[in-house]
Amino acid sequence: MVQKKSTIYNYLKSDLFKEHEKWLIKYHGNCEDLGLNMFIRKIYNEKPEYVSGDYEELDNKNGYSSKTDHFKIRNDFCKKYA
Repeated sequence: MVQKKSTIYNYLKSDLFKEHEKWLIKYHGNCEDLGLNMFIRKIYNEKPEYVSGDYEELDNKNGYSSKTDHFKIRNDFCKKYA
């Protein structure tokens, strides 16, 4: 996702970020993209734009995304804040 610098600053100053902040700290930044997307939908009333074409899967065998609870954490975030 590419965003204007001002949009990121606005999110970091927002009440919505303050609501997400403890979660992001607890889970080492996991769901930062979901939180920003929620902010953009709520404040700017913009919906994601889907682009067709090929994509490359990120490496889910190493790093944070490889942890067995990664997708559960993301699902829990959506249930709690969406």
